[in-house]
Amino acid sequence: FRRNDETRLEIERLRRELARLLNAERAYREIVNRTNAIVLRWDPQGRVLFMNDFGQRVFGYTEEEMVGRSVLELIVPDTEESSGRDLVAMIQDILRHPERYEHNENENVARDGTRLWITWRNTTIVDSKGELVEILSTGIDTTDRRNRSAQPDDDEEKVQDLPLELLRTILSKGDSSREQAIDRHGLRAHRLNACGYSLGTT
Repeated sequence: FRRNDETRLEIERLRRELARLLNAERAYREIVNRTNAIVLRWDPQGRVLFMNDFGQRVFGYTEEEMVGRSVLELIVPDTEESSGRDLVAMIQDILRHPERYEHNENENVARDGTRLWITWRNTTIVDSKGELVEILSTGIDTTDRRNRSAQPDDDEEKVQDLPLELLRTILSKGDSSREQAIDRHGLRAHRLNACGYSLGTT
């Protein structure tokens, strides 16, 4: 009987842990899908693992159409129209040496063929052995700014930086750190709203 009681307690504990993790997962995915920035997660072979709702709208694909396919098939053209830079080689180099591309700006392409300039910030996710598991990329469409040949004003930079920093914290950490970041989100969002900024809505 004691063993049965211990088994029931363990099952109950596991159920509570699963519920906690599912709630945390839903919370950070909601934050990711509310931000007005592209959030891309891709594996060491260059295949899409996830793209948030905003990114799907920017590029014109659904999640089902993207997951499992190479970024080179979808959103990265072979070469930049303006410079002739070899973007296939760039992607291959990112996958070999992601630490060299913490910040990167390059031409991308939407489903309808529209060329877009995206400023990316890339964060590596590694396992316990230090092996690359995935790359978390957050991107801002800077096409209009490049066309204007102007820099974003201070307010634009603030709106971009704060949500993206929050996303990088949430998505690149383990469960406990992720939950702490989610808990802080309420306070951060309150401060943003008080300043007239927002994470955006879907």
